[in-house]
Amino acid sequence: MAPSDELLSEYLRQQKPDSEEQLEASWMDKPLHGMYHRQIEEVPDIRKSYQWLEKAGLKDSTEVLIMVAQEPALSTRVIEARVYHTRQDPRCRLCKEAPETIQHITAGCTWNTITRWLA
Repeated sequence: MAPSDELLSEYLRQQKPDSEEQLEASWMDKPLHGMYHRQIEEVPDIRKSYQWLEKAGLKDSTEVLIMVAQEPALSTRVIEARVYHTRQDPRCRLCKEAPETIQHITAGCTWNTITRWLA
């Protein structure tokens, strides 16, 4: 019906983003969907950050599991605070310094869990 209804056609035309940049900006502004993109903007050398993945020779299924862990949908304190609004403090439960994200837990937490478990 849209092609024959001028009012509906105009409404649909106005709802579509004018460019790829507007489309990207619309999902980047969302708290959950845009979180990963905002986090990787802070990485000094994104190519080096993913170099291990290119050279690891992983099966597709294994690579998918690793990449899913990078998505911010896993329940961390940051997700609970900024998306679900069920927590006030998004700081890491281990080091209590930085926001608790998957990236922080796996690569940036100053609290050395292996040493503490072995002690």
